[in-house]
Amino acid sequence: PYAWTDQDTGLTGNNPRVYVERSANQTRRVHLLYDDGATSYSRYSDDNGDSFSSATSIGAGTNPCGVFLPNGSQCLYRLDGTTIKGIVRDKALNVYESSFTATTSVDATTRFAVDWCPVVGNSQVILLLYVDGGNVKYKTATTGVNFGSATSIEAGGYPEVVCGPDRVFNLYWLTG
Repeated sequence: PYAWTDQDTGLTGNNPRVYVERSANQTRRVHLLYDDGATSYSRYSDDNGDSFSSATSIGAGTNPCGVFLPNGSQCLYRLDGTTIKGIVRDKALNVYESSFTATTSVDATTRFAVDWCPVVGNSQVILLLYVDGGNVKYKTATTGVNFGSATSIEAGGYPEVVCGPDRVFNLYWLTG
């Protein structure tokens, strides 16, 4: 059986996304990404959402999303016009890869998604799923910074991506 509670954090913003770290030490830190105005922010909680850290800016843009890697790195992305931009932070929130462009020509009125899957050894593949010209596309990277060429899937919107327990990306989107 599962149980949950609803809690008003008192935080305000738009386009929230919640992530739970899948870390080796199972700390289960909860991350909250959201935008407020034209800036995207991140916060975290070490007590299952009872309280959150102060907001830390991800940068100009909306619809933030991210991946939280086992080594503590955070690849955080946001939509800035028609460009997905990102930063990479270490566990202590120090930026070690400042604002970079993950991809351009993204439909400005839709959301995008990102997730990671572990691969052989201590590396990972990061998949960025987005909409460009009404078509769902994806790109991959190993560092979260230098993404390869786009692969087009089909017409659609509102993409989501999840790495399953079998270490395979599951891609979802709406059509019609």
